[in-house]
Amino acid sequence: MVALNYELLQVAETRFNPLKERELVLRDYNIPQIENLAVLNDQYDALDLTNNRLTALANFPRMTSLATLLASGNQIAALAPDLAEQLPNLHTLNLAANRMTHLGDLDVLGQLDKLEVLLLAGNAVTRHPHYRSYVIHRCPRVRILDWEKVRDAERNAASTLFSGDEGLALAYRLSGKKPSVLRSATGKASIPGD
Repeated sequence: MVALNYELLQVAETRFNPLKERELVLRDYNIPQIENLAVLNDQYDALDLTNNRLTALANFPRMTSLATLLASGNQIAALAPDLAEQLPNLHTLNLAANRMTHLGDLDVLGQLDKLEVLLLAGNAVTRHPHYRSYVIHRCPRVRILDWEKVRDAERNAASTLFSGDEGLALAYRLSGKKPSVLRSATGKASIPGD
């Protein structure tokens, strides 16, 4: 395994990706954890951490420039609860082929206000019968989910599925959150992040 240290960050490939984003390429290094990224001084629009050994998407410094994060092919099973604070302008997140298993673990993604492209294919969580509806409901700004456009009909169906007391109960069962956490201050059925 290779530590994500200053030396690696200095020799890693930097390029402009097809979206003309300045990208730091840290793929295929067997990196076990995210660390030391503060030395980048928030210079990159995209970060490629594909095919490493990451188990958590956590420990980022505040990176306001980062719009694209590629982290497929890792072992990620957890997301930092403060991910939205660390990466407030994240637009595209590729977590395909990781170890996400619980729908409730995806709730933090709903706090990413600019997230429009989300890839989770190849995770066990995608086999859940309500997976797509749950993610669409939790991440209302996502336009592309697992390489497929989110249609208005899907949004409406997800909204209907998770509305009212029955919808709140379903969201509770799926997320594992306490009912009191799922009910907003107004008393309306809601999931944190709504």
